[in-house]
Amino acid sequence: MAKLKNAITPKGVMSWPYIAKPDTRYNPEGVYKTSLVVSSADAESLMKTCTDSFVAEYGSSKLAKANMPFEVNEEAGEVTFKFKSKRQPKAYDAKGKLITKMPQIASGTVAKIATAINPYQTGINTGVSLYLNDVQIIDLVEYGGAPKFGAEDGYAYEADGFEPTKDGEIVQADEEKDF
Repeated sequence: MAKLKNAITPKGVMSWPYIAKPDTRYNPEGVYKTSLVVSSADAESLMKTCTDSFVAEYGSSKLAKANMPFEVNEEAGEVTFKFKSKRQPKAYDAKGKLITKMPQIASGTVAKIATAINPYQTGINTGVSLYLNDVQIIDLVEYGGAPKFGAEDGYAYEADGFEPTKDGEIVQADEEKDF
């Protein structure tokens, strides 16, 4: 087995995080996982470390067919890294303090991830896995948290028992309206 190399990612935006609870859709035991979208410039070092770890373990001849834990989107100037683990990662706040009550982390959360880089070869499958060890939450987005829309001019909901007329006037719900 390859010697694992530890690394910390640059800041990125999480997508489809399963940090508080494992994803059990395809594995009844559950898998903690997330993707992290990082700018291409910031991602270069981690991509090189993944590639170098694989080459050091299995040589460059198998590199072309190796499954790498990242996808490059040149058009957007981003790289998406994929992480997973069988154990729940610890979470830390932006100051590095351990979070003892895990929040419901949603897509859009800005974070860094402590990972272990694992080159593997099983039969004809070769590649690199990134383990999800710990998460540092820089800017948290929680499920059901902030509203998705900003303020606009127009209809404004006032309170239960009141509703607007076609002229925008707020009246008791049981009053007659001429719509």
